[in-house]
Amino acid sequence: MTATQLFCVPHAGGSATAFYKWRRLLPAGIDVQPIELPGRGPRLGEPLTTDAVAAGADVAEHILGLRRPGVPYAIWGHSMGTLITYEAYYALRERTDDLPGHLVFSGRQAPHADRETTELHKIADDDAFIAALEVYGGGTREALADPGLRELFLPVLRADFALSETYAWTPRAADVHCPMTIVNGRRDATVDHTRLSAWDELTTAGVDYRTADGDHFFLYTDQPLVNSVAADVHARLATAATERTVRDH
Repeated sequence: MTATQLFCVPHAGGSATAFYKWRRLLPAGIDVQPIELPGRGPRLGEPLTTDAVAAGADVAEHILGLRRPGVPYAIWGHSMGTLITYEAYYALRERTDDLPGHLVFSGRQAPHADRETTELHKIADDDAFIAALEVYGGGTREALADPGLRELFLPVLRADFALSETYAWTPRAADVHCPMTIVNGRRDATVDHTRLSAWDELTTAGVDYRTADGDHFFLYTDQPLVNSVAADVHARLATAATERTVRDH
C-alpha cells in the first residue's frame, strides 16, 4: 500500500511530543510527522503567537519543508490545533498545488460554528487560571504543581488559549477541497455535540464523524480509535492515489 505522511498539530499547551508515540503505534505505512509550534521543544527560543492565521502559515511552511514528493498526506489537528490546521490548509493553497488529501479535526467544533465564548486566558491569577482548565481534563493541575514545569508551560498555555479564544473565522471564497474526518470524545464537556454537523458546511468532499470513548484528551486514552481513524485515512489516500495513476495512464 502507498505510504502516507500524517502531519500532526497539537492542542493548547501541547507540543510535538504528544504524537511521538504514534510513530510506533499507528498502522504500518503511516509516516507520522509531528509539527512543533513556536515557543516549545526545539523552538523554545521563538516567540509564542496568539494569531491562528500566523500559526497556520508557520505550519504550512514546515509541512512543505517535510514533504516527500509524490507521497499523499493528511493533517490531524487537535483542539486548538484544529484552528491552526484549518488556517494551514488555506496557507498551503496560497503556496502550492501539493495539498493534503484528507484533514482530521478532533476535540473542537467547526471554526465558524456558534460556541460559548470563554476568556480563560484573561484570568490573571495563575492558580485560578489552572483551576479553570480542569474542564478539559488531562491532569493540568497535577502537571503544573512542579514549579519548573509551571514556569515553562504556563506562558504557553496562556498564549494558546488566547489564540483559541480570540480566533475570528473568515469566510473563504472556496470550500476545503478534500474530505474531512471529525473526531470527538463522548465525554468531552468542552464540545457542543449538537453543533458538530456544522463541519459539513466547510467542504463539498464529504465528512466522516467518529466518536471516541473518552473526554477531551482521548488521543492519550483511546488508541484503538486513533489507530482506526489513521488506518481509514491511510486507505482512502492509497485508493485515491491508485485511481489517479489509472486515470493518468
